[in-house]
Amino acid sequence: MRGGDIDNTSYVRLEGSPSARSRVVYGIRRIPEHHIQVGYVQVDYNYVVVWRPYDPDDDRWDAPWASGCWRSTYLMRMPRDQAAKDSGRPTYGIAPFECDGVTTYLPRVEMTLHRDLKEHLDKLEPSIAKA
Repeated sequence: MRGGDIDNTSYVRLEGSPSARSRVVYGIRRIPEHHIQVGYVQVDYNYVVVWRPYDPDDDRWDAPWASGCWRSTYLMRMPRDQAAKDSGRPTYGIAPFECDGVTTYLPRVEMTLHRDLKEHLDKLEPSIAKA
């Protein structure tokens, strides 16, 4: 499947998905210094940020990279609460969360770059992926 320049449909593999699916990729931007394209897809009324490798020296619509699969950019996980882990109860940590002047307590999450993106950036320049 050709992706990107006219109808913006491409194969996208999201974290946890068993296979890539054809989706519309919106807001595509090229980041030539990191050899990637970024965009987002709509999933169940939400948006997921995606990326794919990109060759800034070969900008043709039929370039080999243009048929590449988009992937998740970020990985979110809920770390286990150490006290609960020691007690044998599988649970997660709670942390304060503030939005519009209201503070509540919600499950704590950690967000990192997806490992595929880290590996891609590390090949270009090891210091980028460490940030």
